Amino acid sequence: MNDTDVATGERGWRLPLLAREALQSVRTSRRLRPLLVVAVLVGPALAAVGGLEAIGLERDRAALDEAGARVVVLAGSAERPVAIERASCERLAELPGIERAGALLASTRTAVLPLGPAVAVVPTSPSLLPELALADAVVGADLASRAERIERLDTGAVLTSALGSNQPEGIPLDRALAVPIADSVREIDRCIVVTEQGVSLATVAGAALGALTVSGPLPVATPVLAQPLDATEQFLQRPTRWVPLVMGVIAGLATIALGATRLSEFAAYRLSGTRPRELTAILGLESLALAGVAAVSGVTAALLLSPWLVSGVTTAAGALVVGATWWSIAAIGLAPLARISPLRLSKER
Repeated sequence: MNDTDVATGERGWRLPLLAREALQSVRTSRRLRPLLVVAVLVGPALAAVGGLEAIGLERDRAALDEAGARVVVLAGSAERPVAIERASCERLAELPGIERAGALLASTRTAVLPLGPAVAVVPTSPSLLPELALADAVVGADLASRAERIERLDTGAVLTSALGSNQPEGIPLDRALAVPIADSVREIDRCIVVTEQGVSLATVAGAALGALTVSGPLPVATPVLAQPLDATEQFLQRPTRWVPLVMGVIAGLATIALGATRLSEFAAYRLSGTRPRELTAILGLESLALAGVAAVSGVTAALLLSPWLVSGVTTAAGALVVGATWWSIAAIGLAPLARISPLRLSKER
């Protein structure tokens, strides 16, 4: 109910009454009920988008890792060979930003039971292939042998074995048998470095080159992937980053469209003495309530599901974008309807 202004004789609404009227409309109006349902569903929708983004980011990172995006080879050239101290190469694994580092020597082929008659045997640094710390040899993932003990027929050695994981490009061990490098090998011609996720290759390569002990010219750092891509940068440029804004725009336009079907309600307000600015305030507060429900729904979903999202903060910010966009568009679009004369509203309802 509105009050009468004593000074002017006009009837007016106080702010608490405006807010209560707007909330009552949101709770009880059949025409606003679909919008209320949409507002509640904003949270699950944003969480679903965030979950799909997380899956896509992990898939892209895995694909880039497999292609060798985090692998750098430190070596000389055919014209300018270098001799790298093996120990200094293996110590690179202790540097910040480096996941593992070490050497691979030239492979030889020999019969290995039960793997096959011509298996590539690759001497490998345990610092580059950590599984070598658990067994005498590591069977490449593509050889897929579960044998706990294998036998090299060239030396007659019986070795305990472990099944290796898939290796990225630049570390060709998936179809080979990796064995530790002999202690007598002190110098190598190249050093392989695998960086940690999200670390700049250029920064790590510079630090690694500075930590190597070499004879001859300084080695050159060459990424295995000629043009390494950044999965995080790709994620920041994802098309779905516009989803919250689009959701807010669509919801705001839907609120305006439904407002055009409520002219009879607006006429009743105006004929009862409600002034245009007061009706504008009621409609703006209705839109604010709906947008607030959407924002709260999205922030709640982001907090509850953050372990499964790329960034719960990003999803929560997206919910606020939905709410702000929804309210801005709806409030601006509904304002002209509140200023239509009561007579015209009665004719158009």
